[in-house]
Amino acid sequence: MTNRDTDTRACTLVDIPLIRRISDDVAVLDTEVEYTRDLYGPGGAILSSLLLPHRHAFTFISRVGDEQAVGHFRLREPEGVAHIVYIAPTIRPQDDDTAWLHVFDAMAREAGRHDAQVLIGEVGEDDPLFETMRHSGFAVYARQQIWRRPPGEYVCLEPQVILAAAQETDLGAIQGLVARVVPKMLHPFIVPTGLQPGWVYYRGGRLMAYISVSKGRHGVYLTPFIDPQAMPQAPAIFHDLIQNIQGNGKLPLYVQVRRYHEWLHTPLHGLGFVPGPPQALMVRHIKAIVRQPKFALAKKSFRVVPNLVTMGEPPDDYDRDLTLLSS
Repeated sequence: MTNRDTDTRACTLVDIPLIRRISDDVAVLDTEVEYTRDLYGPGGAILSSLLLPHRHAFTFISRVGDEQAVGHFRLREPEGVAHIVYIAPTIRPQDDDTAWLHVFDAMAREAGRHDAQVLIGEVGEDDPLFETMRHSGFAVYARQQIWRRPPGEYVCLEPQVILAAAQETDLGAIQGLVARVVPKMLHPFIVPTGLQPGWVYYRGGRLMAYISVSKGRHGVYLTPFIDPQAMPQAPAIFHDLIQNIQGNGKLPLYVQVRRYHEWLHTPLHGLGFVPGPPQALMVRHIKAIVRQPKFALAKKSFRVVPNLVTMGEPPDDYDRDLTLLSS
């Protein structure tokens, strides 16, 4: 590779023309944001991140020769997770991905400065960006699909289970459920540290299902955590959930289904959901920066301090006592 000028920095208002130019060619790596919020247009999340900067959102730009790439991520506190929202423009198989690699490195450094432990992103398995992320130090931690149900009226039937809105008193049970359902390697960035809006289902006093709900102008995004022992009740759980959250059915519903919940495919299909393309949850671990304390040099030399008890000469048997102690 020939040496080329490289410039990687945080985006500022002077970069708005570039952001506008590439905003129609964006790879979204945060499915929750993609399916609930408006990313494009004057009021979209892409431009608002610069016009209305947030202390938990960061945008970087990299120029390598004639190539330019922009990356945006958000911090999820207090989990210590940085989630990439988008990379632009999209990568094509024939592209030199050096600029994108610089953007990933810049986001990882900035996330580490804010005490994030991992940088994550959700990307299609067939997307050329998948290989670029692997080259940047990302590894596949989970496989997933986003199932979609189009907007429309839902036929109300008698609910077979009783769901309740999640309360603060449910947090401990939710954390326990997620910990036993989700593979251990995903716990650092999956197990919730605080209560998220959602619905819970108890059976015999034991929490069997928790489904978090993220609702935006463009859709409702559901993240399920269901004990496999509640598999027979899964169709009724989602049936009751749809009746509780969909209202008049004007918004599409999206369900994130990871590999450990593959058995949800059948009940979701029966409720009118259609699977999207396979995706990978990719994770890059961030090395912690250890800051050593700096000690100022002493300006004065040490001096002997008199015995504060006697304030005089040591006793006659002082040397004898030291001999006994050392023997």
